[in-house]
Amino acid sequence: MKKINSILFSILLPLFLLGCATAPPHVAQKQTNRSAIEATQRIEIFYHSDQEYPVIDAGGSGYAGLSGLLGPIGLIAGLGAHAASKTTMADRARSRSADFTKAVHDASGTHDFTEQFAQNLAEQLRVTGREVKLTEIERPLGDAALSKSMAKNMVFTPGYTALVLRTSKSYVAESATSSYRPVAIVEFALMSNPQQPLIESSLSNMLSKPTYITYRGLLADAEQAADALDKGLLALVPQVQRVVFDMSEFSSR
Repeated sequence: MKKINSILFSILLPLFLLGCATAPPHVAQKQTNRSAIEATQRIEIFYHSDQEYPVIDAGGSGYAGLSGLLGPIGLIAGLGAHAASKTTMADRARSRSADFTKAVHDASGTHDFTEQFAQNLAEQLRVTGREVKLTEIERPLGDAALSKSMAKNMVFTPGYTALVLRTSKSYVAESATSSYRPVAIVEFALMSNPQQPLIESSLSNMLSKPTYITYRGLLADAEQAADALDKGLLALVPQVQRVVFDMSEFSSR
């Protein structure tokens, strides 16, 4: 249960950051560190296994009536901030997350597209002439900011710039009357040395389908529901490359 719990809150926090941002947070970082980013030619992508599929259900909480005002992202952030006082909601999320994850694995065996995500990103970077190596690590934990989080087995390779990834995939229902919707998130940090990012940001993909009116329906369709999340995650690969390395957004400035 500790693993499910840690992943649950790693989803809430990046959603909060995405929902509250008034401007792309990476722009100032990219401007400041443009020369160093453009000079990056050897990259080590650190990725982690992610075989958990959390289910976040805010139905029945005191925040359900605020969904129209805050929207799903703001609402989920509020739930995360008050999780200690929402024991029933938190317990339900842990229980359903564990049951849904088990259903996914029972239906399809080992189900993890995070390595595929890293491989696809590596191939896109190699096309640009960069040298890329892949290293699997434990999930970085300990802080909402990825660059300040730690993974026990993450050791930077001399001569390489690290591109650290942290992914989250979940189904979310933001109120008692809302359907469960798939949300995929990737956090990423390009780092020249530990805890000093050149650029750090996150991207989310809140998919329009499939949706499930009830948790029972989601559970019964576990394999297809997980496939949608994996495809939603892989769709973020070109966006990560663009945010980190594409400088064309400054060409007209």
